[in-house]
Amino acid sequence: MHARHCDIASIHHEPTRAHLERANALEYQPVNGPRNPLDPTSPIDSSANDTTRILFGRIANQFDRPPLDFWSLLGKRLVTLADISPGQHVLDVGSGTGAVAMAAAAAAYPEGSVLGIDMAPTMVTTAQQRAREAGIPGLRYLEADAATFIPDRRFDAILGGFSLFFLPNMEDALWRFRQWMAPRGRWAFSFWAERGFPPLGEILLKDLATEIPTLPDEIADFRHRFANPVVLMDLLSSFGGRASLISEAPPYRVASLEQWWLLANNSGLRGFIDRIPPDRREAFRQRHFTNIENALGRNNCFTINLPTHFGVVRFD
Repeated sequence: MHARHCDIASIHHEPTRAHLERANALEYQPVNGPRNPLDPTSPIDSSANDTTRILFGRIANQFDRPPLDFWSLLGKRLVTLADISPGQHVLDVGSGTGAVAMAAAAAAYPEGSVLGIDMAPTMVTTAQQRAREAGIPGLRYLEADAATFIPDRRFDAILGGFSLFFLPNMEDALWRFRQWMAPRGRWAFSFWAERGFPPLGEILLKDLATEIPTLPDEIADFRHRFANPVVLMDLLSSFGGRASLISEAPPYRVASLEQWWLLANNSGLRGFIDRIPPDRREAFRQRHFTNIENALGRNNCFTINLPTHFGVVRFD
């Protein structure tokens, strides 16, 4: 997978001296004594868990299948950057239908194991079925919320594909994860680096804002949790490990506007689309297609980008 070298360039951030001095001075913190949240004004609260659970439960059957099979590509990339090796024991947080966990299980085979946890029961059921069909050993899934989950072992690696920013308090969660690490372990998490799926996603969000006037502010409030590389480096460097951030924007082909609409409705964008009254949704779809063609021309195939931050922390 190649990094994009234009407006979103590939970057590799090493922690500053101040980051390292502060990180090296830290000690483990009890699970019941987290530091302050990353941002006390964060709009994400515990009630968001129910919304997230319901949303991803609705799209579980289509998730990670065409035209959403890019989740598997990004999941494999995350596992590669995490450097999972045979015999290691891995936790996948927010495992969905297995895009990261299945790749990690293949890398940890044969003596290793992978546990995937997700709070959407339909996602867990779908992931379990896919694991059985693929005959992948050492892989299991549990329905669990990472904010309250208590593991029965330590892990060599904790991974999370586009999931950490859904947790109400990312810093609190990372302190918990730090308790669960085996010696010389590592973390690897992926985050969106821009609003979803440019350029088509940018056009969709602009169109949605005509129906949902508060949408730009909602997106701006949420994006601060994962899109700013400086904020991410500051967060990831605060737990006693060596943190790096790799930003890439691989292209992904979308065969038609209809396929784009299917993708949007089986991703996190579905939560915004569903806020349009049902009797106006078809008219909105047609208007959105027209706006895409006016902006990009009448094409049989479109290319979206997948701008992603991969954050890796090594505790060695």
